[in-house]
Amino acid sequence: MQFYCNGHSELACSLRREGIEFVQEDNAFLRVADLARAQALADAFNPEQLHRHLTRYAHWLCPVADVFAQDDWHWSIRQAEYSTDLMFRSERILVPLYDAISRQAVLAADAPRVAGFLGKKITPALAQEIGSRLSTRIEGRCIKHYMGAAGVKVYDKFSRVLRIETTVNDVSFFKHHRKVEHKGAAATRELAPLKK
Repeated sequence: MQFYCNGHSELACSLRREGIEFVQEDNAFLRVADLARAQALADAFNPEQLHRHLTRYAHWLCPVADVFAQDDWHWSIRQAEYSTDLMFRSERILVPLYDAISRQAVLAADAPRVAGFLGKKITPALAQEIGSRLSTRIEGRCIKHYMGAAGVKVYDKFSRVLRIETTVNDVSFFKHHRKVEHKGAAATRELAPLKK
């Protein structure tokens, strides 16, 4: 089973519950009456609570759940996107600023910088494609730097929000310090690929 979770939609529901006024276009907030409270609500997102909801839906929607006698479901991350939105009061501020930022990003972001930002080093054995792309769409201009399964995009939404978005199609691309199990040996703590 696959499930898609949009954090912007979750935050909008939380803002409505708390009676905080906001203006949302697509999945971007153009105005929020209480930004500090909105950030606190976003920071309070609880994966364990999400897992409980997913398990309830899985039992309800999966016709073969009983065959597997599944009481406790295991949820993993297949793909992740994390964005930071910078809201501007007026498009007169963001449009010329982003025009300059996007041009500079194309010139300054070379392969070693992209790799370094994503926590990698370029070595002769590297078998991943690294690159940058600037594209202009109806929604606005987008600069994307990518390396293998991960990428960083910067783009404007509705000429009012500057979004910086990190995406990864295989979370094991990133490493972190964690407990690593070894066959026939004691577990160790080391820098290892992120587990799904």
